[in-house]
Amino acid sequence: MSKLFIFDEVGKLLQGTDDYGKICDLLKSIGISIERWDVGNRNLGSGSQNEIMEAYKTEIETLNSKFSFKSMDVVSLTPDNPKKDEFRNMFLSEHTHSDFEIRFFVDGCGTFYIHSDDKVYAVICEKGDLISIPAETKHWFDMGTQPFFKAIRFFTIPEGWVGKFTGSDISKRIPTHDDLIQFQMSSDESQKEKPKEEIKFTSKKKFRKEKAKKKSDEGKNKKKRAEKKGKTKKDKMIKKTKKFTKKSKKSKGKKK
Repeated sequence: MSKLFIFDEVGKLLQGTDDYGKICDLLKSIGISIERWDVGNRNLGSGSQNEIMEAYKTEIETLNSKFSFKSMDVVSLTPDNPKKDEFRNMFLSEHTHSDFEIRFFVDGCGTFYIHSDDKVYAVICEKGDLISIPAETKHWFDMGTQPFFKAIRFFTIPEGWVGKFTGSDISKRIPTHDDLIQFQMSSDESQKEKPKEEIKFTSKKKFRKEKAKKKSDEGKNKKKRAEKKGKTKKDKMIKKTKKFTKKSKKSKGKKK
């Protein structure tokens, strides 16, 4: 299910929704278009570029007649790809394009982050979603640490994908695709019950940090208890030894 999260520039969650109508309206307000194609039970064969293009031939021709694309391709990534980290890092930093960006998700999912004014709109695109981002719009894309998606990319310039990086580190302050998926799966219902101003977002990184700290504190306390127990045991042994030595001396004195 597609979802939209809106953050401020320091990474605080301001709003989240899975209502497709609201997602469309909120993105439209910042010039982003998103729509859903009917994927049905299409035969994608082995999932090759030609087979995917053929399966969506009608939709592609309709879109092409409107924008006159110069090139198209299919990008596909799976968790077992040895270069997955390299590919992910290519798109993780904020950038723009002189060409507008159109992506159709054939399978899997990924998150587009659009930086508009003082907010970041993070939209999880899934199978059937077609998203269009205008030229010169600041954005980035995260496929996650275990990527799984297939998407058709459309270009109006023959060079294809050409990114102009802004040099901003804002992508490091906003929750990642993995964080959003985790939030999506575990926290929806509880978040819906809370007023907007009370919504809190705990990233996976922060959760792991807190868990590690808790484990470290428990380890320290355990060590202190062990040391205390050891000291007490040592003190008892010393006391017992002294008592035995004193008793032994008395016994020797009586024999004399």
